[in-house]
Amino acid sequence: MTRPRLPALVALATAAVALAAIALGPPADISPTIWRAGFVSLVATSLWATAVVPEYVGVLVLFFLAMILALVPASVVFSGFHSGAAWMVFGGLVIGASVQATRLGERIAARASGLLAGSYRRILIGLVILTSALAFFMPSANGRVLILIPIVIALAERIGFGPGTQGRTGLCLAVAAAAVYGAIPIMPAGVPNLVLMGAAETNLGIHLRYADWLVTHYPVSGLVGLAALPFIVARLFPATVAAAPPPADPTPVSAAQKRLVLYLVAALGLWATDALHGIAPSWIALGVALLCILPGTGVVAANQVLLRINFGLWIFIAGVVGMGLLVSHTGLGAVLGRALFSVVPLEPGADFRNFVVIVAIEMLLALISGTAGLPAIMTPMAPTIAAATGWSVETVLWAQIPAWSMAPFPYQFTPVLLALALAELRAAAALRMMVAFTLFSWIALIPLQFLWWRALGHFG
Repeated sequence: MTRPRLPALVALATAAVALAAIALGPPADISPTIWRAGFVSLVATSLWATAVVPEYVGVLVLFFLAMILALVPASVVFSGFHSGAAWMVFGGLVIGASVQATRLGERIAARASGLLAGSYRRILIGLVILTSALAFFMPSANGRVLILIPIVIALAERIGFGPGTQGRTGLCLAVAAAAVYGAIPIMPAGVPNLVLMGAAETNLGIHLRYADWLVTHYPVSGLVGLAALPFIVARLFPATVAAAPPPADPTPVSAAQKRLVLYLVAALGLWATDALHGIAPSWIALGVALLCILPGTGVVAANQVLLRINFGLWIFIAGVVGMGLLVSHTGLGAVLGRALFSVVPLEPGADFRNFVVIVAIEMLLALISGTAGLPAIMTPMAPTIAAATGWSVETVLWAQIPAWSMAPFPYQFTPVLLALALAELRAAAALRMMVAFTLFSWIALIPLQFLWWRALGHFG
C-alpha cells in the first residue's frame, strides 16, 4: 500500500482547516467576506505550492469556491482571462511552437554555440549576461523568455543536453531567473515595477525616477544577485558538456524561417519602444502569434500549433491574476498587512530590524497577492510605515523591491511559468532554484542592500 506523500498531507490538512474555518464563520470583528477570501486563497496557494495536482486544477478550485461563496463578482474572479499576462503567455506559446516547428531555434543555436562554447558554467554565465542585458533594451520579461527559451532548448540539444537532463533544465532556468531577477533593479523592465510606479503616482502623487531606481537597486540586486545566479544553478543542476557541438546545418534558410525572423525582429523593436507607441507587450505578442498561424503569412499550420500549446498554463496564469484581484478587491491584503505589522511593531532608529521586518512581511503578502499585486497592497500603507520608522515615504516604497527577489514559488512570476511551459519542465525544478535564491537573498543580498542604502542616506 502506497503511503501518502508529505505534500499531499499538507494540502489535505490545509484544505480541511480552511473549509472548517469557513463553515464556522469569522470572529465578530472580521468581515465574513474577508474571512472566507483568506481561507479560499490559502487553499489555492497550498495546492500550487505543494503541486499535488496540476496547477490549473488549483485554479478551478479557486474559481469554484469564490463563486459559490459569492466573494466577489464573476468579473473579478475571471478577470485574468482578459488580462495582458494571460494573452502574453498565449502569444508566447504560439511563437515558441512556431520557432520549434520551423527549426529556427536550431539554426540560431548553431550560430550561438560558437560564442557560448566551453564549460557548462561558462554557458550559464553567458546566458545570464545576455538575458539581463536585454532588460535595458527590451522591457518585457515575458518577451525575453519567449525569444530566448526556444533558442536555448536548441542549444541544449546541440551540446548533448536532451529532454529531462540536468543540463537542459539548468540552462532554461538560468534564462528564466535572469529575466526575472535582472528586471527587478531596472525601472521599466518588469510588471511589478510598472505597478509600483503607477500605485505611487496614483495613491501618493510620487513620481519615481529611473536613475534613482537604478542607483538604489542595481549595485546589489543586479550585480551581486546576477553574479551569483549561474553558480546557484550549476550547483542545483550539475552537468558536463561532453563534446563539441556538431557543425551548423548547411541547408539554405527556408522561407518560413525568413518570415519568422522578420516577425521576431519586429516584435523586439515594438517591445523595446513601447513607451513611444503605447501598445502593450501582450498585444504585440498576440499579433505576432496571429502572423505565425494565419493563412498567407503563417509559418506553421494553426492546428499543429494548438496541439503544442499547454492550455493548463493559460488557465493557471488567469487564475493567479484573478486571485490577486480577489485579495485586493475584498480588502484582504490590507487587513493582513495591518495585522502583521501590529504583531511585529516598527521602531524609529531600529533601521536594520525595521528593514528586515518590512521585507519579511511583504514576502509573506506576496504569497497570496503575487509580486505584481504587492504594490497595490503596500503602497497605500507607505505613509503610515514611514511615520513608524522615521524613513521617507520613498524609502518605504523602495523596500518593496527586495521582497520581489524572495518569491519562493513559481506561480509568483509569470515569466518563470512561461519558461516552464516552453521548455516542458516541472514546476519542482523552478521551485528548487527559487527557494535557493530566496535563501541567498536573505543571507547575502538583504544585509548588503541595507548597507548600500545606509551609505546612500535612505534611512536618514
